[in-house]
Amino acid sequence: MCSSVEQTKERKSPLLLSNKPLLVGRTRSAELIQTGVARFRDGLRRVKTTATNIGLNNDTIHKRTLPPTRSSETDKTLAEASKAVLTDLAPEMARISLMRSSISQFDADDLHLIDDASQHKHRALEPLKEENEEIEETFEEDSFQASDESSPRSQNHGRRRSSLLATTIATAVISSAVGSNRSDGIKSFGSFAAAQYKQNVGGRVIPRDEYIRHNIANDEDISSLLSLTTDYELTSKHMKDYAKNGFVVLKNFLNASDVQILENIGEYHLDQLAFPDLLTSCSRKFHGEHYHSVVSWQFWQQPRISNMLSTLALDGETPYAITSEILEMRDDLPNTSTGGSNACIPHWHWDFLTFPMNYHESYKSGTQIWMAGTETVNAETGGGLAFMPGSHLWANNVDEGAKKHPCFAMNLFEDMTSECNDLLESSMVAPELNAGDIVVFSRFTLHRSVVRKAEYPFKSGRRLGYTLRVGSGASTFKKDTLTCFPSHPTTHFQGQLEEGRRYDSAHHNEAIYRPMDQMDSDEFILDANRKMSLPTFLMYSAESTYRQKVSYKLLDGVEHALNGAVGSKKFDLKCVARPTNDV
Repeated sequence: MCSSVEQTKERKSPLLLSNKPLLVGRTRSAELIQTGVARFRDGLRRVKTTATNIGLNNDTIHKRTLPPTRSSETDKTLAEASKAVLTDLAPEMARISLMRSSISQFDADDLHLIDDASQHKHRALEPLKEENEEIEETFEEDSFQASDESSPRSQNHGRRRSSLLATTIATAVISSAVGSNRSDGIKSFGSFAAAQYKQNVGGRVIPRDEYIRHNIANDEDISSLLSLTTDYELTSKHMKDYAKNGFVVLKNFLNASDVQILENIGEYHLDQLAFPDLLTSCSRKFHGEHYHSVVSWQFWQQPRISNMLSTLALDGETPYAITSEILEMRDDLPNTSTGGSNACIPHWHWDFLTFPMNYHESYKSGTQIWMAGTETVNAETGGGLAFMPGSHLWANNVDEGAKKHPCFAMNLFEDMTSECNDLLESSMVAPELNAGDIVVFSRFTLHRSVVRKAEYPFKSGRRLGYTLRVGSGASTFKKDTLTCFPSHPTTHFQGQLEEGRRYDSAHHNEAIYRPMDQMDSDEFILDANRKMSLPTFLMYSAESTYRQKVSYKLLDGVEHALNGAVGSKKFDLKCVARPTNDV
């Protein structure tokens, strides 16, 4: 009579990608993941093969050009192949849903140790083996594998490790299917997934003494940074400019020495917790930065910042910190089309997606602060942000004088019409910011990054762009803000508000988005536990992968291929970006 573990080995095939022991959860979930990946891959291969046979390739698809030859039979062949794949996608989504339900039911009793992967190599995803070993090394560095693999703690680590590998592989496969380099894609996403895990599940918070031990800042530096007790002098012009243009520059909001301290701390955060930027052109990115640092958390909870935001941008309401981020732009990542440094997000866009609140609310419901650290940015040198004056009144008709504008960009990845692009480029303002200056702008203000010109390299070789996103206490919490794209990670943190409630409705100690008019203690911040549960993280990752890589990006490629083949826009397959229903 075989043991239960031996029986499992004989009849089930988990996701085993190397000859290292691997812990897996419910074998049904492993089968669903493996089956889903295989079916996605097979379907995509059929579309790509058919497209290649009629003269379509990555270049012609991306350039939206027609294949060299076309015929009615060609159109029919490609259409049939694509239709078959799209038909396959529907049951796959049902499988993913079932997978998510199964994952949420994991417990230690369901885990089985598989200690001989060689018996299962014929069922494993062999082509990804070498890349996966590199991903495993990344995960092992973060202590995902305990020394005693029979212990409950080790089983829990193994469950996390195998689940993260599954998420990584699924996303990398989908990415590679639409034309990216598979090896590079897997390596990048491996690093991305590991960092996202550390941020959103690990919940690490850096105490102030860590900066002192590593000579990042001393006690005096930190005390200076946290002493913004006097109000900034807002003028009537500041108020009028913000109301008229949707943005305003506040000169000398911080002193230069404090900016340098903040930059030293920001650099340390990037080294510790940043992830490679897979979406935009920044070199490194750190979302949710203030959730992971006692000093950053308390920095934003100071009277000069809180009172300014309340008076200038939030109609007198208490500001609540939603999220903060650091985006690094480096000189040594050239933009080949312009000769300058890569602009992080050179496309016109709005930041509505990162404000978990109703769409049909005033531009005064959410705002943000941006600063360029120790660097100087302006229209001549580039490297900063450009804004479209008055565009904060283009999103809806809530405020006086507001009206939906045809050039309001719903989607970061959609091309603007030539008329809209001409309007924005001819009317934009790229304000000058020096060390200590900040720009405050509404969540509805259209903006973009500006390429840094090659003749003006950054003094430090890179620019750290700091952003704080803030909601009004009167804003209504909504988890999903935009179709096609994932909801903001913070909306899934444990203990988050229920949809439809005001930001200021939570008990003070329970609020995830912290009120900025009072400073939390070190002890509270270190014990705050602002993070996702592991099952929620897995569900969020799977949903995000589907929304971005399948529902939008994959179907966008299929749509372009089909419309290019038939010579007209007959197919409309990809997800359409629009605000979700308000709550």
